[in-house]
Amino acid sequence: MGRTAGPKSPAKTVPVDSRRVIIVLASLVAALAFMTVVLSLLEGQPVTLSPMESYLLSASSAWQSRASLLKTSTSLRKSRWNYIIIYQSGGTAGNAADLAAGRSIGGDSAVENADDPAAGVNFHFVVDNAYNGRKQPDGYIEVGTAWREQFRTAPYCTWPYFQHHIYPPYANAIGICFIGNVNSKPCTAAQAHSLVRLVRALQHKFNIPVSRVRFQWDIAGSVTTREADFSRAFYQLLGR
Repeated sequence: MGRTAGPKSPAKTVPVDSRRVIIVLASLVAALAFMTVVLSLLEGQPVTLSPMESYLLSASSAWQSRASLLKTSTSLRKSRWNYIIIYQSGGTAGNAADLAAGRSIGGDSAVENADDPAAGVNFHFVVDNAYNGRKQPDGYIEVGTAWREQFRTAPYCTWPYFQHHIYPPYANAIGICFIGNVNSKPCTAAQAHSLVRLVRALQHKFNIPVSRVRFQWDIAGSVTTREADFSRAFYQLLGR
């Protein structure tokens, strides 16, 4: 005798994890935003991102913790710092020790080729590229003893040709230098990412408005096309 088919059981419904969906979508948007930055910087073009893309980009990639970067060996002097000035090293390779020793490093791979002695500066922070000679990743942030000890150190805007520490706003400025020269080679995407993250952390810590985040070439008043493009892209990422 044939068996009578019974009613079909309803298909099992798998619950949707909305949090997972959001994370996946956010990661996708962040990846697309990051590729926009990479392609724009490599081509020397301004970066255009929506506020949401800029936020997702800044929140998506791993980096050195804010606590480790801002840690000091002495008492933090919060009332001292009211400006952030960003410098470029002028060479395409090197690290914080090279800058402090007054060396401008040339070349992409031969980090040992030191030339062009200049005024040395122990910057508060140095953002390395892949040619740092320290086996650190591209975009690695070096924290100088000047920051650890809370020294004033940001040089005059015409560094490395002149070195002054006494003129406002430089006396109360946090000095950040990225290894590179945008006039000869675009800053790497990893460096730009680290630079944005570091500046945001310092802004938040010391309540420094975007209007007081400056590039050395903007203050000097002599800006090349590539420097202007880099400034524009950076401020767009920063949310200016």
